Amino acid sequence: KVSFTQPFYVTGSSVVVLDKSPIKTMEQCNDAKWKIGVLLGSTGEIMAKKYFPKAEIKSFKGSGTLILDAVSAGRVDAGVNDRTAIFGQVIRTEPGTFRVLDGTLSKEPLSFTVRPQDTHLLTWLNLYFDWIKADGTMDGLIKYWIESDQAAKDH
Repeated sequence: KVSFTQPFYVTGSSVVVLDKSPIKTMEQCNDAKWKIGVLLGSTGEIMAKKYFPKAEIKSFKGSGTLILDAVSAGRVDAGVNDRTAIFGQVIRTEPGTFRVLDGTLSKEPLSFTVRPQDTHLLTWLNLYFDWIKADGTMDGLIKYWIESDQAAKDH
């Protein structure tokens, strides 16, 4: 058993396509003419099957840039994966190669786990998250580490 802190960030499954793709919205993915790539056993696989039942869902075993590789090679027309993973991979590619569609198919809060007996640590972490959210520090950390390529350039 574990205890969870309050969520520090909310992500979700998003759709990535080639920049030149005719697919402009997630709703357009629900069409029999499209092949949608997902990672086997992922939340993205569950969401793609739920929201795009008319499309052909192709599940790939593995991780990393597998979905971007499949989209780039033309094996699929679009890919569904965790939004933070997609952005982290897309920002490392040539600008104008990929496009992440607006919105998410799910809401997935991210938290830290703490042993249930560590109630003081859990309280401290939750108060710390409240503090850095209130003073803007959290926004800066998220922009630096998740929503830009600056961290990759610096490290």
